[in-house]
Amino acid sequence: MISNKPLLDWETALRGVNSIVARQIIPDKHNMYMIADVDIRTGVYSIGYPMSNTPLNYTDVPGPAYFINGPGPDDEVNFHETGHALAISKFAGEEEALVNFPYIMAMNYGLNVDLNEAVNYSFVPNTFDIDKTATHRMVSNTFGSERNISNTVNDEVRYQHRGYGHYFEIVNMLGWCPLRNFWKQESIDFENGIDHGINDQNIDSRIIRMSVAAQADLRPLFHVFGILPQDSIALQDTLAQIGVLPSLTIYNRLQDYLDLIPEDNTAFVNYALSVYPNLYTDGPTEAPEYGVGWHYLKSLTYDAAEAQNRTAILQSIIDLYFPNGAPAGNGNPDVCCLLDTLNVDMVNEEVLVTGGVKPYEISIDTTGNVKTVTVVDFDGCESTAQYTLSGLVEADMKGIKIYPNPASTEIYIDLTGSSTPIEGLQIVSINGQVLKHFRNSDSRIDISTLNEGVYILQIEMADGVQINKRVLILR
Repeated sequence: MISNKPLLDWETALRGVNSIVARQIIPDKHNMYMIADVDIRTGVYSIGYPMSNTPLNYTDVPGPAYFINGPGPDDEVNFHETGHALAISKFAGEEEALVNFPYIMAMNYGLNVDLNEAVNYSFVPNTFDIDKTATHRMVSNTFGSERNISNTVNDEVRYQHRGYGHYFEIVNMLGWCPLRNFWKQESIDFENGIDHGINDQNIDSRIIRMSVAAQADLRPLFHVFGILPQDSIALQDTLAQIGVLPSLTIYNRLQDYLDLIPEDNTAFVNYALSVYPNLYTDGPTEAPEYGVGWHYLKSLTYDAAEAQNRTAILQSIIDLYFPNGAPAGNGNPDVCCLLDTLNVDMVNEEVLVTGGVKPYEISIDTTGNVKTVTVVDFDGCESTAQYTLSGLVEADMKGIKIYPNPASTEIYIDLTGSSTPIEGLQIVSINGQVLKHFRNSDSRIDISTLNEGVYILQIEMADGVQINKRVLILR
C-alpha cells in the first residue's frame, strides 16, 4: 500500500513556511511546483513555475524517488529558490543567504524536525549547526565590525550559514513568534501603504521593527553577526522610548559564545575539521578566500593570542549593550499572539470568526445555560467567548413528557399525563430566532435538519400557559 504521508508532509511543511512569512496558509496556487528533468531549465538553479532544479537520469532505473519521499536533506536547493520567489525582506547583502531560511521554517516549524538538524541541511556543507555557525562568525575576518557583503569571493554572507545565522539564533533563543510577528507587521504595513522594501532595508528601521516584534533588544545579536547600527544613539533612544528592553536570554547566549571561540590552535583545528573533514586533503589547493581553503589557511596561523583578541571583541560587545551585566528578567515575553487578534461571534447558532490566521479549529462546550466557544487559529492563538442561553424560564411541564433529551433526529411529546391540549409548538434558537413551527397535533417533531446545539422547545397550551423546555441535539 502506498502511503500519502510524504505528500501530507510537503503540505504541512509549506504551511509552516507560509505562517512564518505571513502568507496565505492554504494558497490558491502551488507554493513549490517542482519537476525533475534531464537538464535543469536555465543551466543554473533558479525559480520557476514549475521549478526545474532536479536533474534526472532516465537510464538510472529505478533511480531516486524525488519529491515523493517528502521534504528532507535533499531539498535545500528547491527551498533556496523558493526563498527567492517568496521575496522575503532582508538586511543588505542577504539576497543569497536568507533564502536558505525557508528550509528551516519548513523542517523545524512545519515538521518539528530538530532545529540543529534543520540548520545543518539548510545549505551546504551540512556540517554547520547553530554553535558552529556562531564560531564561524566569531573567527571571521571582520568580527567586531561590519560583515563583508562585497559580493566577491571575500563575501561573508552569501551562500553561507553565517549569513543568516542571526535569524536561526532568534529562533533558538526566542522561538518563531518574533519573526512571524515581524513579517506579519510588514504585511500589515504594506496593506496600509507603507512599503519597507525587500532588499537593502534601512538597517536601523529593520533593527527597531524586529526588536519590537520580539519585545527584546536584538542589537547585541546583530552586532555579533556584523550588522551595526547606522545611528547608534538615535536607535538606542528609540528603543528606550517604545519600551524595548535588554534581554536576559540574549545576554546568556552571548555568555555561551565566549566558550565557542576556539581558545588556541588545537581548538581551532578541531572546529575546522568538524565543519570541513577534508581540511588537509582539499584545503591547501582550494580558494583561500572562503570555505575549506580559508579554514586551512587560518589553521596555520590561529593561536592563543588571536583567541584572546577575539574574546576581547566579544566581551566589548557584551559590555556595550549590557553595561550593568545581566539584565533583570525571568524569561521571554509571550509575543506569539501579539498580532493575531481573534474575534468570535455567534449569529443564528453559527460561529463567526474574524482575525487570526485561517484555518480555525472551533470547539463548543455547553454547561447549564452557558455555551463556551473556543477558537484556535493556525498559529495556535486562542480566543474564548461565552454566550448565555435564552433566559426563558422553564415552567412546570404540566404532566407533559418530552423525550429523548438529548436527541438526535426526533423529539416525542407525550400528553398522557396532561389534561390540557397543546395549542402550538415551535423551536427557538438560544438567540430567540424561531426556527421551526409545528401543528398542535404533532407528537413527533423532526429535528434532523438542525445543527448540534442547545435549543428551546416552546409549547403553547390551550389555557394560555407557555412551557419552555431546553433540548440538546447531539449526533
